[in-house]
Amino acid sequence: MKKTILFAFLLAIGFQSFSQVSSTEQELIKSYFKLTKMALVEDAMALSEKDGAIFWPLYKQYDVEASKLNQYRIDYLFDYVEHVDNITNEQVDAFLKQANTYNKKMTSLKSKYYKLMKKELSSKIAIRFMLVEEYIQTAVKYELLETLPWVGDH
Repeated sequence: MKKTILFAFLLAIGFQSFSQVSSTEQELIKSYFKLTKMALVEDAMALSEKDGAIFWPLYKQYDVEASKLNQYRIDYLFDYVEHVDNITNEQVDAFLKQANTYNKKMTSLKSKYYKLMKKELSSKIAIRFMLVEEYIQTAVKYELLETLPWVGDH
Protein backbone atom coordinates (compact mmCIF):
# COMPACT_ATOMS: atom_id res chain seq x y z
CA MET A 1 0.00 0.00 0.00
CA LYS A 2 3.02 2.26 -0.02
CA LYS A 3 2.19 2.94 -3.65
CA THR A 4 -1.05 4.54 -2.47
CA ILE A 5 0.84 7.44 -0.98
CA LEU A 6 2.59 8.00 -4.31
CA PHE A 7 -0.77 7.76 -6.07
CA ALA A 8 -2.36 10.31 -3.75
CA PHE A 9 0.63 12.63 -4.07
CA LEU A 10 0.48 12.48 -7.86
CA LEU A 11 -3.24 13.13 -7.72
CA ALA A 12 -2.68 16.26 -5.65
CA ILE A 13 -0.08 17.53 -8.11
CA GLY A 14 -2.42 16.73 -10.96
CA PHE A 15 -5.29 18.48 -9.19
CA GLN A 16 -3.30 21.68 -8.69
CA SER A 17 -2.48 22.01 -12.38
CA PHE A 18 -5.42 20.08 -13.82
CA SER A 19 -7.30 23.15 -15.00
CA GLN A 20 -4.22 24.41 -16.83
CA VAL A 21 -3.85 21.42 -19.15
CA SER A 22 -5.75 20.46 -22.29
CA SER A 23 -8.71 18.10 -22.20
CA THR A 24 -6.55 15.42 -23.86
CA GLU A 25 -3.94 15.80 -21.13
CA GLN A 26 -6.68 15.69 -18.48
CA GLU A 27 -7.94 12.41 -19.92
CA LEU A 28 -4.39 11.00 -19.90
CA ILE A 29 -4.00 11.99 -16.24
CA LYS A 30 -7.34 10.37 -15.37
CA SER A 31 -6.37 7.20 -17.25
CA TYR A 32 -3.03 7.05 -15.45
CA PHE A 33 -4.72 7.36 -12.06
CA LYS A 34 -7.32 4.75 -12.98
CA LEU A 35 -4.60 2.27 -14.00
CA THR A 36 -2.54 3.04 -10.91
CA LYS A 37 -5.53 2.56 -8.66
CA MET A 38 -6.47 -0.69 -10.37
CA ALA A 39 -2.96 -2.01 -9.81
CA LEU A 40 -3.20 -1.07 -6.13
CA VAL A 41 -6.53 -2.83 -5.78
CA GLU A 42 -5.22 -5.90 -7.59
CA ASP A 43 -2.19 -6.07 -5.34
CA ALA A 44 -4.18 -5.55 -2.14
CA MET A 45 -6.98 -7.98 -3.03
CA ALA A 46 -4.70 -10.90 -3.96
CA LEU A 47 -7.62 -12.86 -5.41
CA SER A 48 -7.62 -16.41 -6.70
CA GLU A 49 -8.26 -16.80 -10.40
CA LYS A 50 -11.80 -18.01 -9.67
CA ASP A 51 -12.62 -15.06 -7.38
CA GLY A 52 -10.92 -12.63 -9.74
CA ALA A 53 -13.17 -13.73 -12.60
CA ILE A 54 -16.15 -12.64 -10.49
CA PHE A 55 -14.59 -9.63 -8.78
CA TRP A 56 -13.13 -7.70 -11.72
CA PRO A 57 -16.35 -7.23 -13.69
CA LEU A 58 -17.99 -5.97 -10.47
CA TYR A 59 -15.02 -3.69 -9.82
CA LYS A 60 -15.24 -2.27 -13.35
CA GLN A 61 -18.95 -1.52 -12.87
CA TYR A 62 -18.16 0.12 -9.54
CA ASP A 63 -15.35 2.13 -11.12
CA VAL A 64 -17.64 3.48 -13.87
CA GLU A 65 -20.14 4.69 -11.29
CA ALA A 66 -17.45 5.99 -8.92
CA SER A 67 -15.75 7.86 -11.78
CA LYS A 68 -18.95 9.81 -12.44
CA LEU A 69 -19.16 10.75 -8.77
CA ASN A 70 -15.49 11.67 -8.70
CA GLN A 71 -15.95 13.93 -11.73
CA TYR A 72 -18.76 15.66 -9.85
CA ARG A 73 -16.32 16.12 -6.96
CA ILE A 74 -13.57 17.49 -9.21
CA ASP A 75 -16.04 19.94 -10.75
CA TYR A 76 -17.22 21.38 -7.45
CA LEU A 77 -13.67 21.53 -6.09
CA PHE A 78 -12.51 23.49 -9.13
CA ASP A 79 -15.46 25.82 -8.70
CA TYR A 80 -14.49 26.31 -5.06
CA VAL A 81 -10.84 27.02 -5.95
CA GLU A 82 -11.90 29.43 -8.69
CA HIS A 83 -14.04 31.47 -6.27
CA VAL A 84 -12.23 31.05 -2.95
CA ASP A 85 -10.72 34.54 -2.96
CA ASN A 86 -14.12 36.25 -3.15
CA ILE A 87 -16.44 33.45 -2.07
CA THR A 88 -19.88 34.44 -0.85
CA ASN A 89 -21.86 32.85 1.95
CA GLU A 90 -24.20 31.39 -0.67
CA GLN A 91 -21.26 29.81 -2.54
CA VAL A 92 -19.91 28.34 0.70
CA ASP A 93 -23.34 26.85 1.42
CA ALA A 94 -23.52 25.43 -2.12
CA PHE A 95 -20.02 23.97 -1.80
CA LEU A 96 -20.91 22.24 1.46
CA LYS A 97 -24.16 20.94 -0.03
CA GLN A 98 -22.22 19.51 -3.00
CA ALA A 99 -19.65 17.90 -0.70
CA ASN A 100 -22.42 16.33 1.38
CA THR A 101 -24.17 15.09 -1.76
CA TYR A 102 -20.92 13.52 -2.98
CA ASN A 103 -20.32 11.82 0.39
CA LYS A 104 -23.87 10.44 0.59
CA LYS A 105 -23.78 9.14 -2.98
CA MET A 106 -20.35 7.58 -2.49
CA THR A 107 -21.50 5.87 0.72
CA SER A 108 -24.56 4.56 -1.09
CA LEU A 109 -22.44 3.31 -3.98
CA LYS A 110 -20.05 1.49 -1.65
CA SER A 111 -22.97 -0.09 0.17
CA LYS A 112 -24.49 -1.25 -3.12
CA TYR A 113 -21.23 -2.89 -4.22
CA TYR A 114 -20.53 -4.38 -0.83
CA LYS A 115 -23.86 -6.19 -1.07
CA LEU A 116 -23.16 -7.33 -4.64
CA MET A 117 -19.65 -8.56 -3.80
CA LYS A 118 -20.86 -10.26 -0.65
CA LYS A 119 -23.54 -12.07 -2.63
CA GLU A 120 -21.29 -13.06 -5.54
CA LEU A 121 -18.07 -13.70 -3.59
CA SER A 122 -18.03 -13.52 0.21
CA SER A 123 -18.29 -11.05 3.05
CA LYS A 124 -14.53 -11.27 3.60
CA ILE A 125 -13.67 -10.36 0.02
CA ALA A 126 -16.33 -7.63 -0.04
CA ILE A 127 -15.07 -5.99 3.15
CA ARG A 128 -11.48 -6.29 2.00
CA PHE A 129 -12.36 -4.32 -1.12
CA MET A 130 -14.26 -1.75 0.92
CA LEU A 131 -11.27 -1.30 3.23
CA VAL A 132 -8.86 -0.99 0.30
CA GLU A 133 -11.18 1.53 -1.35
CA GLU A 134 -11.54 3.50 1.88
CA TYR A 135 -7.77 3.53 2.34
CA ILE A 136 -7.23 4.89 -1.17
CA GLN A 137 -10.05 7.43 -0.87
CA THR A 138 -8.74 8.63 2.48
CA ALA A 139 -5.23 9.11 1.06
CA VAL A 140 -6.64 11.00 -1.92
CA LYS A 141 -8.92 13.10 0.30
CA TYR A 142 -6.00 13.99 2.56
CA GLU A 143 -3.89 15.10 -0.40
CA LEU A 144 -6.76 17.07 -1.89
CA LEU A 145 -7.32 18.86 1.40
CA GLU A 146 -3.61 19.61 1.62
CA THR A 147 -3.72 21.33 -1.80
CA LEU A 148 -6.97 23.26 -1.44
CA PRO A 149 -6.79 26.88 -0.36
CA TRP A 150 -8.67 27.76 2.79
CA VAL A 151 -11.33 30.43 2.82
CA GLY A 152 -9.87 33.61 4.24
CA ASP A 153 -6.21 32.76 3.53
CA HIS A 154 -6.02 35.09 0.56
